[in-house]
Amino acid sequence: MPEKDHLQTVLTVAAAVFHTAVAPTDDLFDLGADSLTAVLFAERLADETGVPVGLDDVFEASTLRDLAHRLSSVSPA
Repeated sequence: MPEKDHLQTVLTVAAAVFHTAVAPTDDLFDLGADSLTAVLFAERLADETGVPVGLDDVFEASTLRDLAHRLSSVSPA
């Protein structure tokens, strides 16, 4: 999946999980992420993209755009 498609998926899933409008430059923790929502977010992203998404991916990405970039560099499961 191209990076722009991953970005759109990340934004869509983040908006659904955090119940708010999001932008590529948003930080998950500024959106209110905690360990439970991070797990839910990672699982939904993995389901939507077919790419394994670990908590380390979520916690290490500083923005939603960074997370999309990380996902685009990983092969689907």
